[in-house]
Amino acid sequence: MKNDFNDNRFINVLTKMGNALYLNILFILCSLPVFTLGASLCGYYYGMVKVVRRDRSYAAREFFAEFKRSFAKATVFTLLMLIAIVLLWFDREYFAYSGRQFAFVAVAVLDVIVIIAAFFIVWIFPVVSRFTGSYKELIKFTFVISFKHILITVILLLGLLACIYLCVRFPVSFTLIIPAGWCYASTIFIEPVFKKYIKEPGENEDGWYYDSDEENGKDKK
Repeated sequence: MKNDFNDNRFINVLTKMGNALYLNILFILCSLPVFTLGASLCGYYYGMVKVVRRDRSYAAREFFAEFKRSFAKATVFTLLMLIAIVLLWFDREYFAYSGRQFAFVAVAVLDVIVIIAAFFIVWIFPVVSRFTGSYKELIKFTFVISFKHILITVILLLGLLACIYLCVRFPVSFTLIIPAGWCYASTIFIEPVFKKYIKEPGENEDGWYYDSDEENGKDKK
């Protein structure tokens, strides 16, 4: 009986790893057009929580369902993010090397704006994948939780930067592994925050998002 239990746990771990890597491949492929990066991140995060952590449904099904559902809003946020990054970078470089008096003040102000934007970026796509609302409501909610849970925000930001560094420094070795690991790890920090703002499911609702990791083995839907 003990061996059967250990075998089941081993198979479950392998299944989770396989689904995580599959989601990572889907994320990479669907992000290649660049403007689809946000929708891909939404599908990636949503699939990681529902399929890998909660053992519900199937990786490709949930990834593409969420990709489609969040495509419009996620694409708008992606384009705004890319434009903001370019503008902030050019402005900072201009003032940093302008040699003008008090240019350091402008650089410091831009650095603060960059930090605030980074706080927003690490939350916005998980938020879009799990919450509905207007652009204004999503932006406001994202800023609120990013500062209200600032310690988690800092952890998410540092983890994201480390993930990007490793993938750039060792692209072949890490691109297929590290992003999946970090996406999984990020859900551990993000989901407890989200639960504070999500209404508990009713008696006849499928509240998979309220399941714990131990509540596995349910019928796939």
